[in-house]
Amino acid sequence: MKLPLAPLVSLLFGASYLVANTIAYSYHDYNELDARYQIDDVLSERGFGLEARETIDVPFQPSLRAFLEEAATAHRRSMSENEDLEARADPINVYIKILDQHIDLKVDPGMKVTALKELVAKTKRVPGIDMNDFVPRHNELYGKKFIDDESKTLADNGVTEGSKIFFRKKLTLDFIVKVGQEERRVQQMKVSDDLTPSSTRVLVEAFINKNEEFPIGPADVFRILGTTKNLNSRGTLHANKVPDGATIEIIRNNKIVRRPGRR
Repeated sequence: MKLPLAPLVSLLFGASYLVANTIAYSYHDYNELDARYQIDDVLSERGFGLEARETIDVPFQPSLRAFLEEAATAHRRSMSENEDLEARADPINVYIKILDQHIDLKVDPGMKVTALKELVAKTKRVPGIDMNDFVPRHNELYGKKFIDDESKTLADNGVTEGSKIFFRKKLTLDFIVKVGQEERRVQQMKVSDDLTPSSTRVLVEAFINKNEEFPIGPADVFRILGTTKNLNSRGTLHANKVPDGATIEIIRNNKIVRRPGRR
């Protein structure tokens, strides 16, 4: 059979072009996959500075460039998480004084007061006590550097390497509150002995107002029951020698004034 030469030549050229392109694309895809494998191997073995054999999960990407960008993002995220963990895991040394005990502790500056109290209790140096009966003070036994805000960390309160933390025992007091002709009683309330009479009155007022509106305001009388002399308004309960278990009278002579519609 005789075939025209021109169509046959065209067919051969077309077939060879198709085969060449197929080989080229296959080689390109193989190289790209091989490159991804090598990069993943580097990430896995060297970890971009992380511990050996740690891996970074990178989702499949349609191109090598997208894969590299995603790998870099994942690496930065991993490094940031590791730095946060290292920051939280770096303890500091503090000195604890509670009752007659002196305790050296390593603490996480990111912990809060509740966790610190639990840590002190676990030392078993002060068995049988309720840590909620104590309030911590920073660097000063009788100072005003309170660190009993449950929402803040030790670092937020300025606790650093070598800080001294003094736990002061709260007083358990009863209160008789009189405003005009009305009277309320509060029993077995625990308060820190380094509060002033005014600060103590604010706490008592807040306690009563959990259940009803009973504004006290500045008191005319703040004294230990059975005495006639007011406590020094500028002194603390400790400085005023208020004993544990005492009953305190808080009296305001003015008639109580409530907001309309409230009892």
